[in-house]
Amino acid sequence: MCAVCERLQFMRAYMKLGGDYSGSDFEPLPWFLTALKEIYGPRDAYGNRIVEDVYLEVVKGSGKTFNIAALAVTELCFSRTSGTEIYSAATVKNQAANTFRAAEQIVASSKVLQARLKVLPSSKRILRRDDLTSFYAALSSDGNVHDGFAPQMVIRDELHLWRTKASRTLFAVLEKSARTKRKSPIIIDITTAGERDTSELCWSRHEQCLKWLEADKKHRDKRFYGQIWSADQKRMDEDENYWTTYEARVQANPAHEANGGHIKDVVLADMVEKARFNGLLKAEYCRYHLNY
Repeated sequence: MCAVCERLQFMRAYMKLGGDYSGSDFEPLPWFLTALKEIYGPRDAYGNRIVEDVYLEVVKGSGKTFNIAALAVTELCFSRTSGTEIYSAATVKNQAANTFRAAEQIVASSKVLQARLKVLPSSKRILRRDDLTSFYAALSSDGNVHDGFAPQMVIRDELHLWRTKASRTLFAVLEKSARTKRKSPIIIDITTAGERDTSELCWSRHEQCLKWLEADKKHRDKRFYGQIWSADQKRMDEDENYWTTYEARVQANPAHEANGGHIKDVVLADMVEKARFNGLLKAEYCRYHLNY
């Protein structure tokens, strides 16, 4: 069975949704399913994963937190080496805690996962019972940052908020540790849109992804994969009313009901109406729901 198929089968068999959908089977949304295929599908001649660097820019409300938690838990269970270290990292403790709570809920919803994994809420860690040196941990840049990491997988969450000196330090430490201490690490940055002047790390990754997407497929770096879901930037600049349209909402929101997701258009349309004559609400809507 292919690597993508194995992971999807595992997620569908043992993971349950929480919140309003509590108890429902986890079925990856199309945008996340595409990302999984592009990350775990390409293999070299020896069967090793090729992609090592990922940038995903997705609007607010797209199920990002649960999906990255599911990916972290799956990677921990699928690791074939001892001492596997998997980290989700955020700039503040509250955001890091959100991802950990989602992972904790995933484990709690399955007797199979409970038998394989041990959750340590106090330290925000999940251990593999058959190898206690393998674990998933949630980190934040306002916590303790050190050089003792040896990450197999790093998920840097909400990169647009990584603006402080401490967050830049954590960014660099995780990058260096993964690249120098592991044979085939994977680093995934996932975020809503950043700003050129205030989100330097995020904007740099955004620009890298744009260049990769615009390049001829034959000349793309095969170790990188990126996607940016947003309303058409040119039309947003040229048409003052484009931001209000159904087309823009569907294009920017991969979890929109028209794309097979859970976001109802009526909810977004209501936000548009409230923002029409309010500049602050318009700016927030365009950034967080159109990635503009």
